[in-house]
Amino acid sequence: MGIDLGLRCEVGESLAAAAASPIRDAWVDPRDVAEEVALTTLEGVNTRVTELATVLGQDTQDIYGVIEDTQGRQTQIYQRVETLVDDSQYHYETARLLDQDALVSREAWGRSVEAADRRSQTVTSEMLQVDHMRQAEIAALQTFDRTRQEQLVQTLTLMQSLQGHMIALQGEQGPSGGPAQPVAPEEAGSSS
Repeated sequence: MGIDLGLRCEVGESLAAAAASPIRDAWVDPRDVAEEVALTTLEGVNTRVTELATVLGQDTQDIYGVIEDTQGRQTQIYQRVETLVDDSQYHYETARLLDQDALVSREAWGRSVEAADRRSQTVTSEMLQVDHMRQAEIAALQTFDRTRQEQLVQTLTLMQSLQGHMIALQGEQGPSGGPAQPVAPEEAGSSS
């Protein structure tokens, strides 16, 4: 790394003249330098060297300060990158866990839907079986009812027939309620 001390010389200008000029951050116009009187005495040179050494020391300290600041910023950036890498691992793990949780939730939902469907099918099947049993029971009761009706009709027919026989028997017994006396053929002939 080169350090610019601000010594700038034109072609033909002496290094002593350039060294005698004050150090500035901007380019020194050579016309301004020509106007200044070059220090030629040993004391003037020593003073100028001391000034240059002081400026050089200050510039060196400034450079070291910039380097330290840069290193501090680099350290902060490095720490931030490490934090981001660590965070990215946590974010990756969190995302993986969320994806896994979503998958498990979808599977559980699917299983609950399947279980509900199976339960619904079971209930429907049981209801159909009960309905079939009721229909069979109703059919059996209807058959039993028809049989009873036929038996009742037969019983009523028999009772009517018996009633007819009883009326006929009562007519044969006569008004006294006893058996009617058949008229003997002999008696019937004598009364004439």
